[in-house]
Amino acid sequence: MKDLMNEITLYLQSNQTFPVDFEAFWQWCGYSTKQKAEQMLQKNFTQGIDFNFNREVKVQKEGKRQVTRKIKTYQLTIDCAKSFAMLAQTEKGREVRLYFLECEKRLKALTRGKNKLQILKESVETLIDHEERISDLEQEREDAKTYLAAINKAPSQTLFVDTRRAFDHLIKSFALAKGIPPQEVYATFYRQFSIRYQIQLYHLAQKADKTPIAWIESRGYITQAYDLARELFVE
Repeated sequence: MKDLMNEITLYLQSNQTFPVDFEAFWQWCGYSTKQKAEQMLQKNFTQGIDFNFNREVKVQKEGKRQVTRKIKTYQLTIDCAKSFAMLAQTEKGREVRLYFLECEKRLKALTRGKNKLQILKESVETLIDHEERISDLEQEREDAKTYLAAINKAPSQTLFVDTRRAFDHLIKSFALAKGIPPQEVYATFYRQFSIRYQIQLYHLAQKADKTPIAWIESRGYITQAYDLARELFVE
């Protein structure tokens, strides 16, 4: 639940009208396919108010051919993202629903039988707690920036035991440093990995019933993945 709160806090800090990347978010919510997620989005939300819609031209390899496809991209408002996540009939959707139900219970408990002065006092205390959480996140961001700055961008020469751990740490550190959810960074990496090695990573991972990074690791490409992540995310 703490990780969920941290990710929600990162979204809430954004000043953008449509800060949430749908491509990363539908996977975070646990939808099995993008098509099902799109259907849920279009059925329950309004374009231009809840989300923005664009088309991007992408060149990808299909079999032995390189083809050009028009890819739909969406950006969501924070309110849309919250509702979208709560509608998801997935484990992550259940976690989100429980989280907001718990928030509602706490709010009711705080206000039950209390006068306005008490409510105001506790609201201020809650605000202070929230500011402290943001302060902690800011410190974590600074630590992440320090970590990223210390990474040698030269390609790895040998595979070491903790390559996967180092990869995940790099991704999460970059996300913290930039103030964005890790899922968006993973999604960016997966797209770039697919382009670099001309494969359909999501399709292959889904076919093998693995997450994309688990598929990469199972195929022995974790060192290449780590090197690419350093190339993409280490300034």
